[in-house]
Amino acid sequence: MTFFKLDIFEIILLGSALLFFWWATYLNHKKNNFALKSLFIGSFLLGLFYAGLDPFLNLWDEQFHALVAKNLASDFLTPKLYKNPSLPLNYKYWTANEVWLHKQPLFLWQIALSIKVFGATTFAVRLPSVIMHSLLPILIYKTGEIIFNNRAGFYGALIFAVSSYPLELVVGKYATDHNDIAFLFYTTASFWAWFEYQKENKWYWLILIGVFSGCAVLVKWLLGLLIYVIWAVVKLSTEKKKLLVTKSYFPLLISFVICCILFVPWQIYSFSLFPEEAAHEFSYNSKHLFEAIEGHGGSWSFHFTEGIKKLYGDSFIVLIVIITAVILTIIKSENIKYKIFFTSLIIVIYLFFSLVATKMVSYPIIIFPFVCLSIGFLINYTSNLIKSLRLNQIISKVTLIIICLSAFNYNQLYSNHIKSRKESEKNLVGEFKELRMIESLDNYLKKEKYVLFNNSITPYGHIATMFFTQYESYSFIPSEEQIQFLKNKNSKIACLNNGVLPSYILHDKTIRLVPLPKK
Repeated sequence: MTFFKLDIFEIILLGSALLFFWWATYLNHKKNNFALKSLFIGSFLLGLFYAGLDPFLNLWDEQFHALVAKNLASDFLTPKLYKNPSLPLNYKYWTANEVWLHKQPLFLWQIALSIKVFGATTFAVRLPSVIMHSLLPILIYKTGEIIFNNRAGFYGALIFAVSSYPLELVVGKYATDHNDIAFLFYTTASFWAWFEYQKENKWYWLILIGVFSGCAVLVKWLLGLLIYVIWAVVKLSTEKKKLLVTKSYFPLLISFVICCILFVPWQIYSFSLFPEEAAHEFSYNSKHLFEAIEGHGGSWSFHFTEGIKKLYGDSFIVLIVIITAVILTIIKSENIKYKIFFTSLIIVIYLFFSLVATKMVSYPIIIFPFVCLSIGFLINYTSNLIKSLRLNQIISKVTLIIICLSAFNYNQLYSNHIKSRKESEKNLVGEFKELRMIESLDNYLKKEKYVLFNNSITPYGHIATMFFTQYESYSFIPSEEQIQFLKNKNSKIACLNNGVLPSYILHDKTIRLVPLPKK
């Protein structure tokens, strides 16, 4: 049974998520404490729905993250792409090396733990992102409750929960997928802890700011320290009389020290055990500031044009709503610290990434929760303006539904996931063809220790093959010298036969040929 090419389980997940969202909205209007629990459950179910849409690992970051995490599952302190390579590899190529330090390790450890429990499956790879995505609306709600009120916080949390772009990161569709979800979660958590500290001035919030910020650094390096930059701006702007009072800086410094305690040990460890790889990756990542790495270039206005359209929707009305909501939020914020926080966060993020040479859509995603909160505030503010009207509750609910439907973006869901299923029914192509090939490997290679070549149905498909199987895999056709090198090591060799293999492979009876899958 299918509905728009969704199977019955997917329909149940999607329908159940919508029911919990409706129930959460109803309970929130009644000021019921179960509203947040319902919102969490709805977010979790929707995340599971998205996580199950693609049975394959998405091109291309998710493939690499999954494979490194799989190898980490057996050795949590040694991140590797190729676990035990039979051929010599160059550590300077993060797409084809052994020790893999291209990303900080925390989000990979999370995936590795999931793989340890559930096995090497797409579900295990995406489950940590599903959980973090489900918790983000709670953090957004709590932050909005402090800044505005519970209703505005709830609206913002609900809009985030159904928004398309973060959900596409959960399923690994966009770069850099699970890395960005983890970074978004930990930075948002550090912001929330900061707002709680401003509200209550309790010492344990300082610890949490440091913990969450340290985790953010262990996901996406020094950008995880953003909370301290914004905190310093707020402090310098609102506490001018205390600028020369050393004691007033203690809370920020204590939190920062806690943050460093979390992320510094891994940097020392990685540079000590893998000095060449760590030094190269540090240098390579620094190039993002001044060079358009891997073709990810664009003008200074990239994040104001293409970026916003991709993140929030390609609609002039959406853009107007966002601009209106953000401006209104800044103007109407009663607490000067919150007003400066909002303003400085937007300016710092967009100014920094506009100047950075490498452009990627997800870079300013840190602001996404606050955009959702601003829209939530706009809905609540408008509702209060027309509260004298009998229909004000109906108007606010209808507005919320329209915005949520726009944020969910079914057309993008169809284009990114469902359309490919229809095409696959007509002709087995792309990821589905590769998945069929991977599933057939054990029939041909009998789970023996083979080195597989020419595995290139999709770009970097050999990486996915190594994740789902135990076979060492390469995308290229081996040379005669490489074949002899492997034979001297008593390695068994196999090649995917796509009809373009050279004669020295076709006539070599010791090389196992694997046929392409048929419909």
